Order: sequence, then structure tokens, then C-alpha cells
Amino acid sequence: MHAALWDEVQSACDPVRLGTALADGRVDPSAVMDGWTPLHFLCDNCVVESKARAEGIRLLGQAGFRSNAVDENGWTAIHLLCKNKSGDLVPSIQQLLTAKANVDLQTTDNRKSALHLLCENETVSEEALKTLLQSKPEVNSVDEDGNAPLHYLAENRCVSDRMLSLMLAAKIDLNIQNKFHSTPAHYICQNSRITRLMIGELLKHKANFNLKNNIGNTPVHYLCENDAVTVDVLRELMNDKHVNITIPNSLGRLASDYIASQKKDCLAFLQKFTAPNLAQAGGSSSTSAEIGGEDPSELPNRLKRALIAWNASLPPFDAAFYSAVSCEAAFERTYDEVQEVSGQACEAPDDSATFAAWEKSLSKWRSCILLAYAALVPPNVWHQYAEQYQRPVPPDLSRVLGKVEAAWKQFPEPTQRRGRFQALASVFTP
Repeated sequence: MHAALWDEVQSACDPVRLGTALADGRVDPSAVMDGWTPLHFLCDNCVVESKARAEGIRLLGQAGFRSNAVDENGWTAIHLLCKNKSGDLVPSIQQLLTAKANVDLQTTDNRKSALHLLCENETVSEEALKTLLQSKPEVNSVDEDGNAPLHYLAENRCVSDRMLSLMLAAKIDLNIQNKFHSTPAHYICQNSRITRLMIGELLKHKANFNLKNNIGNTPVHYLCENDAVTVDVLRELMNDKHVNITIPNSLGRLASDYIASQKKDCLAFLQKFTAPNLAQAGGSSSTSAEIGGEDPSELPNRLKRALIAWNASLPPFDAAFYSAVSCEAAFERTYDEVQEVSGQACEAPDDSATFAAWEKSLSKWRSCILLAYAALVPPNVWHQYAEQYQRPVPPDLSRVLGKVEAAWKQFPEPTQRRGRFQALASVFTP
């Protein structure tokens, strides 16, 4: 093949000189050099101007060079173009699509498609992404690491609100987990370019922010760790009632534990959606937190059966919460009474009067627990605890939800717990 052709596709690629070289009768459309066709070289070329590259692609196509020719690693011209970080890629993408380039071909070395490579390209433009997406590529194909194209766009430092919207409009599966069990949401929540609109778009398209990766982190853990996080971003996240911020990772840490100390406004905002800090009671976050309640194991059978049923009637919480409530000064007298009557019932388990007194004391103690739960745990996270501890919110607590919500609306701050207790005291009487 004419040497001038190879020279042009590897340099500035003047369209006139390229046309002259292609007019030579010795041009062989099947010719390759080091496994690449002239189209491969031109699309990989970082010194050629955008218009010249697009015109060169058109001329090479006219001369019979195939847009889907592959090298030894399965790379086609459009793979190399989407990886190219120089100039405007839009005209060249359009030319390759006109030449019937197959956008769904995946390389054989790393299983990446053109869309994978474009989303990974740190100079990608919104128009280039839009142009490639107009060819309707397979948006959910995964590479050798299990990454879909959106995984790469999510961690791209050039990602924008518009780019994410373009991808989500293409019917993406947002919850594909790669070999690290991470979803695109895990990566975008680590990206310094995260915005409130991005969070809103992800939630709108059903991204699951509760999925854990291989170290137990949810996307919310990474969002809280991100220096770019703001109250506005967190507020957008918590507008979705399905987002659970009480999930501990493999270290037993909650998402809120990762908020930087200087971001006091973010921490204060998230505390409105969590149960009280139970560190005072010796509790700590744990992936296997014991569900809260009284221990029935050493009781006589009659009392054991009754106490198991009583435990099941409690709201969903862990053992640390139960311990904290038991130590609450306001409830000390009631809890001491339960312990005293329990001792009497254990000594005479078949005595009907003692058993009835024991059940009455438990009923009174349960009212205290319901009051504490309603005053300390925001009602918008009750369902999260129900899922986490596999214990439903009691019907009698659900029936007064409106009154509980009113108390939280009147006294919304963590420091206003006394106001909530006073507002709800008459609701939970034995």
C-alpha cells in the first residue's frame, strides 16, 4: 500500500493528501500494519484535528476500509475513537455510525464496548455521549470486572448532571453489581462532582441505595465520606423513604459515622433520621445486633411463653436501645416494679394472682417503651428498623402515628426530646 496513506493516518491527516493517497490504484482495503487498519490508526491519532479526522474516516470508508475490522484484541476503530482524549469526537462518531460501526462489539482483552470506553474517557463531552447513545448501544453489558458503562461514568471526574440524565434515559439497570459488589451509585457517591440533581435522578430511576458492596458499604456510606456532601444533597437522598441510613458496614460503622467532623450541619441533619446514639448504654453498631427485649431463657415455661409473646409485641429495636430505655431515670420506678414482680412470679408460676400482677406490670412497662420509642426514634425510619430487626411496628403504635408525627413536627431537633416526651405522655398510658 502507498506509504503516504500510512503517514497521513498517523500524523495531521490532511484530507487533500489523504484523498490523493487513496486515489492510488495500489490501495488494498484489507491491508493492515501491526494488526491495525488505517481506520484504527486514524481513530487512535491524538494530533489530528476533529474535522480532519471525521473527513478522513469518511474517505477511508469510501475506499472500502471496514469500520468493524478488529485487531488481535478485538478492538475496532470506534473503540479507539471513544478512548481518544483529543478534540471533539462527535463528527468522527457520526461518521463511524454512518459506516455501520457495531457499537456493541466488546474487546476480547477486557470485554469493553465503545460505550464503556467513552464513559471512562475523562474528556468525554455531553454531545459525544448523546451521539453514541442515539445509536442505541447495549447499555447494560459488563466488562471483565463486571462493570457496566455507567460504573465508569459514575466515577469519571468529568461527569455532569446532563451526562447522567442521558444515560438514565437509556433504560439502564442501575443496580448491576460488579465483582466488588459495587453499583454505579457506590461510585457516584464517591465522586467529588456529586450533586443534589444526580441523587434525585438516581432515586427517580430506582437506584437501590441500601445495597452493600464487598466490604459492607452502601452508597450512603461513601456519600457521607465525600468531602462534597452537603445538607441539600442529603436532604434529596432522605426524601426517599426507602433509603436506610441505619445499615452498618463490615466494621460495624453507620454511614453517619463517616461524616467529617467539620460538617456539623450534615451530621445534625442525618441525626433526625436515626435512632438515638446508644453508645451511652454500651451499645455499638453491629451487623448482628441482638433484637431488644427481656431474656426469657431461664423462666418457668408458663412465664417464658408469655414473655416471648410480650417481646414480639414491642417495636423493632436492638438490645442496646432496650438497655438505654431500661436505664432511663424517668422509667426507673416502673422497670424496678417489673423486676420485683417477675421475681415473685418465678417463685410461684402457677399462682394466678401473681401471674396477673406480672402481666399488668409488663403492660405498664411496655407503655413506657412505646413512649420512648415514639419520642426518640423518628417515625420516618420505623419501617427501616422493622426490616432490619424482622419485627413489625406494633398496631397500637401505628394507630397513633399521626400524633407522633405531630410531636416530631413541633419538636424536630435531637435536643428537643423532652418536648416530645411531654407531648406524647398522654398518648401512651397503661
